Amino acid sequence: MRYVEHAPSPALRDRVECFWSISAPAGAPGHRVLPDGCVDILFDVSGSPVVVGAMTRALVTETTAAATELLGVRFRPGEAASVLGVSLRELSDATIDLEDVWGARGRRVSDAALERRLVEERIALLSRAIEERLADDPYRVKALRRRFGALQSVKFSTDT
Repeated sequence: MRYVEHAPSPALRDRVECFWSISAPAGAPGHRVLPDGCVDILFDVSGSPVVVGAMTRALVTETTAAATELLGVRFRPGEAASVLGVSLRELSDATIDLEDVWGARGRRVSDAALERRLVEERIALLSRAIEERLADDPYRVKALRRRFGALQSVKFSTDT
């Protein structure tokens, strides 16, 4: 098995820990995946991409029956919510189809990523998709309005 981490672009360094890729031949043994507090988007060239929430316990992958090629986006702890538009609590110990999180955009990104042959091309495509998502980030705006909007109606008295 070959595991490689790829640095994110400067524009994404505050949000993305790394992009990572794994290639394993058929029959590669399983391995242990430890909780790291991060949320990942996982692209498997043989299936639909999924969002993997932060894990609270380790898991052991199975021996691969066929060759495996994976590409992942690992978000920094706490940063996935603004990109995905989903509460991190809802993602904890869950695996959800990217299309269920991003809708049609998730399907378009998936299809386009699978058309690329080189890992670097896939990473560039995913970087653009994340940057676009951040540009129209309604989740963060709503969260900020909920948190700070109420402060506008609070009146402080200086009378003692």
